[in-house]
Amino acid sequence: MQEVDRKEIAIGIGSNLGDPLAQVKEAILHLKQISHLKISKVSSFYQSKALVPTGCTDIVPNYINAVAIGQTSLYPQALLDNLLSIEKHMGRCRQKKWESRVIDLDLLLYGMEIYERKGLQIPHPEMLARRFVLEPLAEIKPEWIHPRVHKTMKELAGQIFGSGDICLIERSENGNFY
Repeated sequence: MQEVDRKEIAIGIGSNLGDPLAQVKEAILHLKQISHLKISKVSSFYQSKALVPTGCTDIVPNYINAVAIGQTSLYPQALLDNLLSIEKHMGRCRQKKWESRVIDLDLLLYGMEIYERKGLQIPHPEMLARRFVLEPLAEIKPEWIHPRVHKTMKELAGQIFGSGDICLIERSENGNFY
């Protein structure tokens, strides 16, 4: 297993199939089982409208989203492999970009590093346009500075417009979950 000095990481978690809240919570439990990863805080749970391509008229269920932060000594690709393994274990089949998901785990941030490889970009390239990522992350780590735009999560969450409303559905207790 490839290891590095411990890095603080952020993982986005979402689901819109079956019982999304239960599946997001199950994914968090799976994250806590990954060797060399220690989850330290989990945001509250939020509901958001599904992102769909322009012109899509299908009715798509809302998502439940959360963000977990922690520390890892795994390299980014090794951590991503663990996230993909959890998705597969929970029944996710990756076919289309805009499809509904039993579970979706995204590696959002890896310390202050900028990492670009085939299949993995850190910071997550779409996080700045996603209220359902920025608000939960700002809730549990408001001072974290985005490595590309050099603004805090609190600043970024306060600046995002037009990316869909989110609704708090269950509050975490000071970032603690289970």
